[in-house]
Amino acid sequence: MFNLIIFDLDGTLVDTIEDIHECLNTTISKFGFPTISLELTKSYVGDGMKKLVERAVGEENFDSKIEEQFRSYYAENIVNRTKLYDGVTDIMNYLSGKNIAAAVISNKSFALTDKIVKHFKLNKYLFSWHGGDSFGEKKPSPAPVLKVLEKYGTTSDNALMVGDNHTDILSGSRAGLKTCFCEYGYGKTGKSKPDFRISKFRDILTIITENIK
Repeated sequence: MFNLIIFDLDGTLVDTIEDIHECLNTTISKFGFPTISLELTKSYVGDGMKKLVERAVGEENFDSKIEEQFRSYYAENIVNRTKLYDGVTDIMNYLSGKNIAAAVISNKSFALTDKIVKHFKLNKYLFSWHGGDSFGEKKPSPAPVLKVLEKYGTTSDNALMVGDNHTDILSGSRAGLKTCFCEYGYGKTGKSKPDFRISKFRDILTIITENIK
């Protein structure tokens, strides 16, 4: 059975895309680049802020000053429109009641991950939460997942990785975990092969209950 569920953050537990999109467009327009659509922003997220900015302006136009400005805007406007997905609090309460631990591994910086986690009071449910700079390697590396397994003191066959991007699925599967892809999020499975899929967050309950012995 699962005694630990590891969640991605953006596009999995929280809908952050509107704040990301607005801050990204504010940044790139300041540097003279045309703004992009919300759908395009969705397709660019999932691999960290540097890659997001790089995709928005073009690799050949990337400058660290643009990334720094985006980080500054976003840090100041991180929860203007961001919201929890429906059912997150209910599921977290259920996990707590069943003594199933929950953790977060994001590719955001820890500072920004921490802001969101604490703003929505997810910290009272989570065993631990981590950013893309917490372990020296980001998803899709298995290293962050393996570190969390070690920290909690469990094995890969007792944990489930849940996320909305191929980076999450690859990180989990490479660490030996069962994985669940969130179809409602922003990412794509790419060449990864999740064990489960859910179309809304509440559907995770079915997967969890089927794996309680």
